[in-house]
Amino acid sequence: MIYLDNAATTKVDPEAVEIMNKIYLEDFGNPSSLYDFGFKSEKHMNKARDLIAEVLKASPSEIFFTSCGSESNNIAILSQVTGNKNQEFITDVTEHSSVEQVFSKIEEKYPVHYINVDEKGFVSVDDIIEKINENTKLVSIMAVNNELGSVQPIEQIGIAIKKKNPKTLFHVDGIQSFGKIPLDLNKAKVDLFSISAHKLHGPKGVGALFARKGTPLKPVILGGGQENNISSGTENVAGIAALGFVASKAYQQIEENFKRLAELKEYLFEELSVIEDIKMNSTIENGSPYITNICFKDIKSEVLIHFLEQDEIYVSSGSACKKDKKSRVLEGIKIKKEYEEGCIRISFSDLTTREEVERFLDKLKEAVEEIRKIIRRK
Repeated sequence: MIYLDNAATTKVDPEAVEIMNKIYLEDFGNPSSLYDFGFKSEKHMNKARDLIAEVLKASPSEIFFTSCGSESNNIAILSQVTGNKNQEFITDVTEHSSVEQVFSKIEEKYPVHYINVDEKGFVSVDDIIEKINENTKLVSIMAVNNELGSVQPIEQIGIAIKKKNPKTLFHVDGIQSFGKIPLDLNKAKVDLFSISAHKLHGPKGVGALFARKGTPLKPVILGGGQENNISSGTENVAGIAALGFVASKAYQQIEENFKRLAELKEYLFEELSVIEDIKMNSTIENGSPYITNICFKDIKSEVLIHFLEQDEIYVSSGSACKKDKKSRVLEGIKIKKEYEEGCIRISFSDLTTREEVERFLDKLKEAVEEIRKIIRRK
């Protein structure tokens, strides 16, 4: 099997699985319990909180565990809706659905300014700053686009926001960047940063939110008041412990992995360039080495995906969270009509090898040629 859909989810690290199994089978107590057995679970959580705080250069008290990255995004944004009728919000047109749908609700009552992107998915810092005024409550921009791999200039944006209005909060969806793309949250003036475990070889069903000290937070799930009343429900202790482990491991290897995968992406681009009628939506410069998006003329992406699937090669047509819906990201970059139905996303992980990419490219070229013969014969 060749798995190249790692932006959707990743294989769980075997060492993380061992950590989880120990907790499931031995230290399975409720961390809210008052007896020592429950305290063992709490210690696992505290260790994970310390590890994540260390890689983010934050305080452990600024790390809150959630059920997923979507909950982290929801908490970060909805917490800033105060009821002040003058408040305004800023985001861009290619955000993940867990951000876009929240703002769709907010704009029923408050102004939301949507920033356009260029053909490679990049926002303009000037366009963002132009929209900021004394009423701007929050700016939300993802660090790495989940379909294109565009790495936004987060540090420039954050510094410019605080210069224009120091009271404006800055939220960054870091789900496709955490553990992969270096980012100093302090230099970038980031107030809120969302994380998901299953994008970096952790388990599904666990996330985290960094919230700078003093930043307002409100829960979207009410109940027992866990995580300092920010995310109720008995904590996924095993998943949290695994998240702490994979986060620490990823940051220890972040430069090494980035360099190797950047070289692999360059090779991918070189080989793809020989295919006729292809459009590269991603870029090497200022692009994540983990994500590449391409479109083929006279190809339907679902047909191509199923051709590759026959050889146990797995890529996607974009975000797994949108499934049959038309991609807002591709609409945002104004992809030409003749290419819009033939787009696929190729996403690497730290486990991806050159040999896998070589085999994928061979099968991709065969599939494109065969499908076009059938389509163009009609």
